[in-house]
Amino acid sequence: MKVREPGRTRLKCLTSILLCFLVLTLPATRIMALGGSEARQQGGPASEPGDAGTVAVVPDEFTVTVYYRVREKTEGLAASEIRSLVDTLIGRLASVDDALVFRPVPPDVERLRTYTFERDAYGWVEIDLTGERTEFSARVRAYSVLSAAASMDELVTGPFDDQLRILSIIWNPLVEPFERSARQILETALAEQRTSVVTFAGDPGTVIVGITQEPQRIGTDGQLAFELLIPFAYEYEARGTLRYPQSGEVFLGEEDQVIELTQSRKSRFFYDGSLSSLAYPDVAVGFHPVNDDVFVQLGLESYIGGFVPIAASEASGSNAPVFVSEPLTNIHLQAGRLFRENHENVRPFVSAGLFMRFVHGPYWGPESQSPGGVQLRTGIEVGSRSPWRFLFSLRPTLYLTGNGDEFAVTVPYSYRRFETGINAGEKGLSAFLDPFAFSLGVRFQPRLEEEREEADS
Repeated sequence: MKVREPGRTRLKCLTSILLCFLVLTLPATRIMALGGSEARQQGGPASEPGDAGTVAVVPDEFTVTVYYRVREKTEGLAASEIRSLVDTLIGRLASVDDALVFRPVPPDVERLRTYTFERDAYGWVEIDLTGERTEFSARVRAYSVLSAAASMDELVTGPFDDQLRILSIIWNPLVEPFERSARQILETALAEQRTSVVTFAGDPGTVIVGITQEPQRIGTDGQLAFELLIPFAYEYEARGTLRYPQSGEVFLGEEDQVIELTQSRKSRFFYDGSLSSLAYPDVAVGFHPVNDDVFVQLGLESYIGGFVPIAASEASGSNAPVFVSEPLTNIHLQAGRLFRENHENVRPFVSAGLFMRFVHGPYWGPESQSPGGVQLRTGIEVGSRSPWRFLFSLRPTLYLTGNGDEFAVTVPYSYRRFETGINAGEKGLSAFLDPFAFSLGVRFQPRLEEEREEADS
């Protein structure tokens, strides 16, 4: 690499860098603002934090638990084949109404009616399998808690088939009779209209979704209560700024419940490690100053060691190196924004910033031909709900220089081989654009478990 002492063109180069930085960041800032408003719209409205008391909820869609028990006396059928029979049967019965949730009864339970009553359910199904592979029989009886007599008692016979689609067709005669039984079970559940209260305790401003059609926020007193129909199971997810989402299910019976939210806090710092153009290492540390969206980042991309097998295979001659080393390191500073809500698993991002090129060798200091430039980054973060994420970004880079011929020598080996740059002129080059630069890597944003526990105490 040729190295030359910095000359008088340094001030002009730095001035040009600042101008280009403004040109790139102003449109990016506008994009960020639009993206933020769209993300808020997609997130749906949520009530503002406050002490709103108890939210009464009568859901349009709810679930009713139906227990089932299987007894079998078959010959020639393996355990896996019996499971196929039962799974396809339960699948056909569950297709009658989305509100029905079937749960198996432990094999040691003898009094199924008592078992159902104790769990505030409204019905159960008994399945008796007999016969063999060529001809099996299934007796299916359905019961409602309102009557001791079976509301459905049907017998189905047929040969076992390894194809689940064909096996499922065997159960078609049960659909219409079970529709009547299911209607009785659902009407019983709705007629009682009993309620219990579940209270979520957590940080003010935490959003609870899934219980109601609209998100609800925990008030300034740190609590949010829902009055819900019982006995039903409700799924929920708690979301908060700089918090990892917490999902769960609460099954409400006669007693009120309190759910203490234990969301893990996110560190405001995150750490990136990637390969620039799949060749050179790039490490960076970032910081969220306000929330999960806006960030600043400082990092370095070093060309001390690089692995460029693709570039070597494209090079002419057999002496093209696979491992290369250049006495050059870029220090970059970026500011940007992640889009979409922080509970989304895939989040696009855009950032822009400046970078400085430093050489280390006989001469230590800014690289003389192009001391720096402007870089725009746009990409995606995959796995945002967990501390470890996958990163992909495009990094169009603009180098400012005063001598195109000498600057070309300072470009790292793989870039020279790919020839991806676009020159603004042959002689007296003032800018060099590399529009195809990219990176693949990972991001780590730690959980602050200890900090959360101390805060909660």
